[in-house]
Amino acid sequence: MTRVLILLFVFGCVPNCYSTKFRTLFLLVVLVQKLDYASNIMSYKSYLKLTTVIFTTVLMSYPVAAQDLTSGVAVSVPVSTEIFNKEDIFGKILSYDSGTFAVATSEYDPSMYGVVVRNPVISLQDTSLDESLLVVSQGTAYVTASNTNGNIYEGDFITSSSNSGIAQLATRSGTILGVALEDLVYDNSGKGELLVSVDIRNQFIDNNLRVNLLDALRSGYDAPFLTPVASLRYILAVLIILGSFILGFSTFGRSSTSGIQALGRNPLAKSAIQVSMMFNFLLTALIMFLGLFLAYLVLTL
Repeated sequence: MTRVLILLFVFGCVPNCYSTKFRTLFLLVVLVQKLDYASNIMSYKSYLKLTTVIFTTVLMSYPVAAQDLTSGVAVSVPVSTEIFNKEDIFGKILSYDSGTFAVATSEYDPSMYGVVVRNPVISLQDTSLDESLLVVSQGTAYVTASNTNGNIYEGDFITSSSNSGIAQLATRSGTILGVALEDLVYDNSGKGELLVSVDIRNQFIDNNLRVNLLDALRSGYDAPFLTPVASLRYILAVLIILGSFILGFSTFGRSSTSGIQALGRNPLAKSAIQVSMMFNFLLTALIMFLGLFLAYLVLTL
């Protein structure tokens, strides 16, 4: 009887995902127990060995699926019927905009909400929702990713893409989904399942690539939400550009005014005055160019 109680205790401690498979194991062990009592053909040590072998064999024959390795708290969110009925929705990125949850369809989507998961460890479900999906906004989850923006390796930043719900490599500053915890193994279509540490935030990415100044300034609107160092870079770049343009225009304005006045007072010195005005114009252009160049260095180095 003691052995049966021990087996019941072990069976009760088995995780829910294994309980169905272990019913067969439990019946086998109970059968061995009955035979042991009936004929006393096995010693207690032999019985434990046989039990261990059976338990280990069944355990190894039913590995946990990769999709069950989600961590973090998943929350149920309402979705449309179209999204709810999609067979491949698990692993896709959802965004939240204007009170509606939808599949993310833009790169570096600032409205990213999380990843749709199938079997989270912990979930908070709203039973009043008829059509809802479980979404992890922070934790680890398997995400459907592609190599359209480059191969993904462990430690790379991951973000959304223009491909509906698919993640991709983040190569510039902006909103990211999280960090890859493994290399992406993709199929012929360039897609695959990728384990990601989900932590949606704005991230400054300094990849030491030389980008043009307009592209750098185009992403400057994210500066207040980036790291302090990144924000300081954008602020300094803007101040340098504004300072150089103000200095250049003010210098050119003063020199032009004085040149015109001098030309009126002394028409015989027309050539010298025109040369002086041309020199001041070139000096103004040089000041503006130096300001743009310094701003470029601040943003890219």
